[in-house]
Amino acid sequence: MVAAILFGLLFIIVVSFVCVFIFYILSPSLKKQEIPFENSLISETELLEKSNFEEFSAATENKAVVLCSSEKNCGEKRIDYNGPKNCALFFSAFDTEYNCKYICAGFGDCIKSCPRGALSIKNKTAVVSSLCNGCGKCIDSCPHKIIKLVPAATKKIAVCNSSFSEKTECSEFLVEKEILPLDKRGFKFWKKCYTIFCKR
Repeated sequence: MVAAILFGLLFIIVVSFVCVFIFYILSPSLKKQEIPFENSLISETELLEKSNFEEFSAATENKAVVLCSSEKNCGEKRIDYNGPKNCALFFSAFDTEYNCKYICAGFGDCIKSCPRGALSIKNKTAVVSSLCNGCGKCIDSCPHKIIKLVPAATKKIAVCNSSFSEKTECSEFLVEKEILPLDKRGFKFWKKCYTIFCKR
């Protein structure tokens, strides 16, 4: 009987402390920071912006592929380019840094255009990860048009943009190879967590 009374008193004391913490410490501190209590991690502006929802939109029936292999051997350079890292600007002036005119410049204009962060650069070549939902925004940003959409079920493709009749230094990539996208999903999740909790 005494134990039940003591347990009841202890329970009331704990509940009282929790209520005091929530209503007199936590809630006023959130109001001082002007963070909406209902949704403290996402502002109203972010909720209303359509572009933020595009990142989480359902996948289409397509996926992007880069018609230039990140495993290629480019051969000797024609020029040493040290100008602005912009694909369109580079191709308008020089066409290519190497002898192959179908090569990816590797400056990452396509990365900036992707709302899902599905592209990265490996060996001066754009690489598509499994985050791609086939929106096609990267296609317009590529001045050499070496990114294209293929059906999402596609397993193999020739990762070279040159024609079969015209051979280049990396013509072995005209053979169809299995598409193995770089998976960055885990990294993106932890990067997002860091941004939310550590950059306040």
